Amino acid sequence: MGLVGLSQRTRLAILGLGDDDAIAFGRSFSPLGEATGARGLADATSRNEESGIFDGDAALRSAIGSLSRMYEHTHGFRFVIAADGRSSANILSEIAARLENSRTSELLALREQMSAIIGQRMQRLIREIAAPAIAVEGRVQ
Repeated sequence: MGLVGLSQRTRLAILGLGDDDAIAFGRSFSPLGEATGARGLADATSRNEESGIFDGDAALRSAIGSLSRMYEHTHGFRFVIAADGRSSANILSEIAARLENSRTSELLALREQMSAIIGQRMQRLIREIAAPAIAVEGRVQ
């Protein structure tokens, strides 16, 4: 199986999770915008992906944290979003909009967002692995 096949199978596996498994998997992602302490690579990866949040306005970060907790209270599971490259304002707007959705819609959104995050992480890993090999072959300067 090639890398495209692996990516597709991973997406299908995440989208196919049952509700309880999706919620449990969602808990493996750091709470959005919160400094959770150094738990290792996963937190470091999340902090890097959320750099637009951490670099933004402190009031926006606080609002994101508040809405994220409200979301979890409302829907019963953690708010997860592919934050890489998004601004604080964009994420705040997204949480506010998704708070209004049904739990059923948000369980689907949870799976889609986790799939997007894992897909982005896989693509970064593939680029990191491929870059040295390409450089050795003289294709990258």
